[in-house]
Amino acid sequence: MTTTPFTTTPAPRAELRSAIARGNWLHGAHLALCANFVLWRVLEGTPALASAEGATWSSTPLGRAFTFVSALAGVGALIAIVFATLRTGQRVRAWLWFAALIAALGWRARIDAFDLVYVGASLVLATYWYREERPELRERVRAS
Repeated sequence: MTTTPFTTTPAPRAELRSAIARGNWLHGAHLALCANFVLWRVLEGTPALASAEGATWSSTPLGRAFTFVSALAGVGALIAIVFATLRTGQRVRAWLWFAALIAALGWRARIDAFDLVYVGASLVLATYWYREERPELRERVRAS
């Protein structure tokens, strides 16, 4: 019986391709959200740019457009993460990663330990996915 990282059922070619797509969505969305987190934590942590410090950058047309686009990207990534995590079923790794995300969402002002744990976990897990698991699944698709 062949299984994929995201299923426990026999894995025909279509199921392997589906597992690759689910993994790409999950890992890509986490990386996009991490980039958004880091960007906004840095912006809000820089007094010359932070709206909480009275900076005017966020009220310029460019600042508003940037805020709008990054908010849409962040919400889209968050929605993709929720659905991709739900589709993984009982994958402990995906749910622990989701828990790290929820912890990182709790504090919004400056970079804290939860942000570092989430970003670090995202980098490690995505690197492992794209360097180890995904190529192995692609090879299994070619072989089937």
